[in-house]
Amino acid sequence: MKRALAALGLGTLLVSLMVSVPSTANADLGFGLGSNLAIFPTSGNVNTDAVFLSEIGTNVGAPLGFRASGATYVFQGGVSKGLVSAPRTPSTPASFGTFGLDGNPGLADRVAAPVNPFVSDKLLNALASPLATGPFELRYYWFASATVPNFDDAYVNLPMTYSAETGAWSVLPPPVDTTLSLTASVSGSTVTLSANVNRLSDGTLATAATGQVVFREGTTIVGTVPTLNGAASLALVGVAAGLYSYQASFEPGFSFGFFASDSLPATVTVSGSQTAPVTTSGNITVDIAQGAGGGALTLTASNLTSALTTPVVVGGVLTASGSVSAS
Repeated sequence: MKRALAALGLGTLLVSLMVSVPSTANADLGFGLGSNLAIFPTSGNVNTDAVFLSEIGTNVGAPLGFRASGATYVFQGGVSKGLVSAPRTPSTPASFGTFGLDGNPGLADRVAAPVNPFVSDKLLNALASPLATGPFELRYYWFASATVPNFDDAYVNLPMTYSAETGAWSVLPPPVDTTLSLTASVSGSTVTLSANVNRLSDGTLATAATGQVVFREGTTIVGTVPTLNGAASLALVGVAAGLYSYQASFEPGFSFGFFASDSLPATVTVSGSQTAPVTTSGNITVDIAQGAGGGALTLTASNLTSALTTPVVVGGVLTASGSVSAS
């Protein structure tokens, strides 16, 4: 079972276990909203950095069963890009820091040990797999095994961003709270659903909110549409007469940028459908069985009218021309 404390919200289950960060913590170390992991500095550049991090800390410790080892990894798109620190165990010398393997918050810096590979031991451009431009996660892991890292074990994470072009990196700000508005309109038998992702703080359209909007009627998904400039719309064609209630959910594609949100129900009444006349033209060819009695061709429609010529045999084919319509 996955034990990602920050990513899956399990950190809230450990509130009763949280204690203050030790007084030796650097004053520059601060925990952002929604994150149990903090680093210092919070920005830099691989082209000028002497080291990646000077300090790293957690405000929770490893849960029981996940205290055999630990390390800091870089993840991008849910895939590990490699270690960014030396692996830690309960026997790692205390002079390098505390790492949460005893269940208490972790803290390590370069004050007592300027060369501290347990804080970080490589720059972001020296990972096992190259880090691409864009958002990534710094994950501080606690493992159940001292020899076999399992990425489904316990961790806390910190959202960050990196530019492979310039080498700049930084901690991302907390995600933006959103609300989702939904309107439903009807034209004939077509219902149009329109959703806007708005900032909770001021109600303005969150044009940078990428992801998708899932539209539902009750528990049934009627459509999923990617957001464009913070909005998404869906047209439902051929809806039968009746009263309908719809809801929508915003699912952010970049989970570090915006929080998900749900709309209130939107109801609409479809009074009936109108079908426009359909006109077709062309030939109708039918194979009639050979033998006594041949076969029969019957054309049936409501209020059928026709204007056909008397059938004649042309080249061995019985042919009639004209028009057939139903009104």
